[in-house]
Amino acid sequence: MILDTLENYSLYTSLHPGLQQFFDAFKQCDPAQYPQGKEHLEGENAFLIFKEYESKDTKDALMEAHNQYWDIMYMVEGEETIYVKPRIRLKTIVQEYQESGDAMLAELDEDCTPVRLSAGQFLVLFPEDAHCPERECTRKQKVKKIIGKLRFSK
Repeated sequence: MILDTLENYSLYTSLHPGLQQFFDAFKQCDPAQYPQGKEHLEGENAFLIFKEYESKDTKDALMEAHNQYWDIMYMVEGEETIYVKPRIRLKTIVQEYQESGDAMLAELDEDCTPVRLSAGQFLVLFPEDAHCPERECTRKQKVKKIIGKLRFSK
């Protein structure tokens, strides 16, 4: 997992040749003209999902983990808590990994680490990082967030 501000993005572009295109897109995003939906950068190998929602409490929240994609989340407006835990330490699996949705699901454990993602920050989550996004920090609030999906090879 990597948490940082967009000003420091260049420290991480060497991790994967596809990362630069995400940071370029994040820098160009105008909150006043925020798009909705999905934008392909390299077909299904790299794409953006533009989300606008109200953060939620942790009731009935589930952890998720992916095998095929890294998640690169960028907070445009607002803030949320994303709970993170090493995938191998999850206690109760609710749904085994399904390739069709590239996700396994688990209950939100009490010992997850809360990570605050605020406007101008990005979070890179690897397949080893189970996560539960879209949770409120101190109160529910409207959020604009871009989720980048970057396919990687093992």
